[in-house]
Amino acid sequence: MFSAGSSYIAVVAIDFGTTYNGFAFAFNQRKGEGGIHVNKAWGYDQGAATLKTPTSLLLRPNEKFDSFGFEAEEKYANFLHGEDREYLYFKHFKMTLHNTKKLYRNTKLRARNGKSINALLVFAQSIRYLKYQAIEIIRERTGDKQYCEKDIQWVITVPAIWKPAAKEFMREAACEAGIVSKDAPDQLLVALEPEAASIYCREMKMREFKSEKGDANISDVFARPGSKYLVIDIGGGTLDVTAHEILANGNIKEIHKVTGGPYGGRKVNDQFVSFLEGFFRIATVEAFRAENPADWLDLMNEFELKKRGRRAHEGDTTRIRLPRSFTVLISEHGGPDLAGRFARSCRTDDVQFVRNEYLCLGPSAMKKLFEPVLNGIVKHLTQLLKDAAVKELQFFFLVGGFAESIILQETIKKNFDQRCRVLVPKNASIAVMQGAVMFGQKPNIVESRIMSTTYGFGINHRFNPEVHPVEKKQVIEGVDWCKDCFVAMVKENDKVRVEETRKFLDYQPLQASQTSVSFKFYNSTNPNAKYIRPMMPWVLPLVRSPSSHQTSQEEPTERSTSASRLVEQRSKPQP
Repeated sequence: MFSAGSSYIAVVAIDFGTTYNGFAFAFNQRKGEGGIHVNKAWGYDQGAATLKTPTSLLLRPNEKFDSFGFEAEEKYANFLHGEDREYLYFKHFKMTLHNTKKLYRNTKLRARNGKSINALLVFAQSIRYLKYQAIEIIRERTGDKQYCEKDIQWVITVPAIWKPAAKEFMREAACEAGIVSKDAPDQLLVALEPEAASIYCREMKMREFKSEKGDANISDVFARPGSKYLVIDIGGGTLDVTAHEILANGNIKEIHKVTGGPYGGRKVNDQFVSFLEGFFRIATVEAFRAENPADWLDLMNEFELKKRGRRAHEGDTTRIRLPRSFTVLISEHGGPDLAGRFARSCRTDDVQFVRNEYLCLGPSAMKKLFEPVLNGIVKHLTQLLKDAAVKELQFFFLVGGFAESIILQETIKKNFDQRCRVLVPKNASIAVMQGAVMFGQKPNIVESRIMSTTYGFGINHRFNPEVHPVEKKQVIEGVDWCKDCFVAMVKENDKVRVEETRKFLDYQPLQASQTSVSFKFYNSTNPNAKYIRPMMPWVLPLVRSPSSHQTSQEEPTERSTSASRLVEQRSKPQP
């Protein structure tokens, strides 16, 4: 039964990841079909059948949609020489929202050919494609060709550690994609990725976790009321960590603000590329990538698969087949004795080049590629666990695409298993996607959160020369005011309940002719901020309150605003 509303026939959750993305959906059970469905047809035409498709978008020279996912990668890789200079190809572009300090509606993204276009367009085109795919699948399942986006409760996932502006940017992109209109904003729910994974993992059986056995529900073994745990979500781009406590009614509350960083699986791929450049020279690798994009794609896809394997962990060699075009190019640059030169460069049996075809990485060489990102993850978690708020944790849920790496799993267990049980779902890469569907069915399952930033609004105070800086002085109708004062409504590390409201005094207009008072809400990384800084982000649309026409001598009245709306962190990208 959907708590989101009986008017929707289904919930569709789009998991928009850095490396891969996809969607899952569930029908309203009153229609006769329960359970969560995941599209399994991605990559079928390319000889694959996966649960997700790459985050790759190809636009035509006129910026119109061409293809997405596996199809976009294959088409771009097989372009004739010169075609790739006209088409706009984007890959792994989600991290732009995390890395960009200041997001605007006209923020640009650079395509592979060097041309920059509106980032909102790139995200909207991608989401629109996933929307159409989801609707087509549901039409097939229901036999109803009239089925459309208005029949769906949509959910889109975002990292919990993202800045408020980045989260709202995704909402804006979804609106541009036609998933939701500004007249019906509640049709789209924004789910925090680790929260979604938490919801899903708590519904699993023990045997559905790696190295665990039995048909007992996790809720009967570990996830009981009062239990505290971490959700460690590691995808292609980011590490996202939330700390939860299970309440008596089965809902959850956050017990520590979300934390994380840029410690995703893509870091390992970057190390592999650096490794190739170190042995075969940067110019050689760049030439191969430019002249043979299809073979480069095959090489990186093979490494992506091999980095999740068990061979390095079990002490075996990882064999990576190098494309023929790569070995030919290397021979041209390095001479006929390629294997010998390679062996002399390595000076170790842990890296070998076999039969001019296979790059063989021994266990230590393979693990070395993981070291930078693993060190960052372990350091972050070690520091987090020193906080008193999380001292009573019982277990970890380790989820996300990168969580399927055996090397990562064993590193987490080695460093933290003595303190907490580490539970890894067998389908860790789709835990967020399926959990997001459950979130759409029960969006109030998270009862309270810990604020990760400070929110407040701007006002003018009566100017006090002993308190206020002179540059803030402003004279209005003969009265001295201090402008740009910041009043915090909720501060970093505050606990805020869903649907909570907080009251504040009804501030009066500065001029007698005013009929309303306007407020701008801001967020700040400084919980003790006193003034609005020029670059301080502002959040929420401008709020106007009718003036009570009181004079400054009259007692002000109280007004309230929804703190829970601030918790959603629906900030507004700057125009």
